[in-house]
Amino acid sequence: MANAGVILVVDDQESNQQICQENLELEDFEVHLASNGQMGLETAREIRPDLILLDIMMPVMDGYQTLEKLKNDPAVEDVPVLMLTAKAGSKEVAKALSLGASDYVKKPFSVDELIARAKHLVAFKKTQDANRGCLRHMEEHQQRLIEELSLAASIQKSMLPEERLLSELQESGVAVTVFTRSAGEVNGDFCDVRRLEPDLLSLSVADCKGHGVSAGMMTMAVHALLDSLPPAYTSARESLSQLDRQLRHLALGSEFVVMGHLLYNLQDKKVIIASAGIPSPLIYRTETGKTEELSIRGLPLRLPIEGTSLEEMEVTLKAGDKLILFSDGLTEARDEAGDFFGIPNTKLIERINEQGGLPAADLSDWLIEEWERFRQDRQEDDCTLVILESLDDEGRISG
Repeated sequence: MANAGVILVVDDQESNQQICQENLELEDFEVHLASNGQMGLETAREIRPDLILLDIMMPVMDGYQTLEKLKNDPAVEDVPVLMLTAKAGSKEVAKALSLGASDYVKKPFSVDELIARAKHLVAFKKTQDANRGCLRHMEEHQQRLIEELSLAASIQKSMLPEERLLSELQESGVAVTVFTRSAGEVNGDFCDVRRLEPDLLSLSVADCKGHGVSAGMMTMAVHALLDSLPPAYTSARESLSQLDRQLRHLALGSEFVVMGHLLYNLQDKKVIIASAGIPSPLIYRTETGKTEELSIRGLPLRLPIEGTSLEEMEVTLKAGDKLILFSDGLTEARDEAGDFFGIPNTKLIERINEQGGLPAADLSDWLIEEWERFRQDRQEDDCTLVILESLDDEGRISG
């Protein structure tokens, strides 16, 4: 079985057909014959050759007409055509090339020249086919990746706190607003809010270091592990320590997790908060109109060192006080001059002091508008902002 390639010879002279067939078959080509343009078109569509040798002067349909139809047929338009012509003047050659011919051989032709040009064009066609196959594979892979990223984004969206839960919490005296935006298709940040007991709320903000799919997978893993934490935990630090121990068993590369975790008692309005490397949380005190920085430290989770150091702090919120947590995508946003939005922290504190008296939802909207105006459509990192506000009785939603 010939394996050098498939060649279709379209020529009305049997002697030319015979010469081409005998010599090309000696070179291991599979050769098919057609005696006019119409037959050549039909055969080309049927066998999809690697090369067509096409005579110009033929009955029924000449070579120019045949060539034009070949190049306008999606099934065979990419097949190279080698013209066989007794008319090798510049006008004839130019016409053939303008209609899409790849090359030409002048009759009477040299067999060696014919074979050399045929081999070159068949090799070119096979290279094109291989490139198209690679491109098609890449496009299919890209489409699968897009679909998988879309699915991952949908899963991450489903992990965000439900509006029903936030409404229930507001009825119980605490307003929680959550903003998160990814810099790419998949978010490496996430926020988790859950009601552990009627009067006990847990809130987590995490920034899984890395980018793209690996960071997104880590957020899903952390969220799943939060589900496994015993609800009886009353220590935010111990909750993070438990997460750290479990995360170390996951085969997810070298990514680590920066995280803040807090427990909020709805009755006495006490917050127990622990940090695993998250930017220092802030508290806006409504009585003074000033913002305080909580100096709480801790190393990120899943670092390759044993006994990760974590700190825990207890604070009490009065009515109207707001606890503000965020990822570094907020503070490290840059403007055209390269200045940071919230570094040093005094920049962010000054902004919050300016509008801190607003309700949590309005303050969040205002801060994000300022952040977007500052960075001017440049987002290099995922960004999350969470504001927890203690409400007085008047601020609660009545049932």
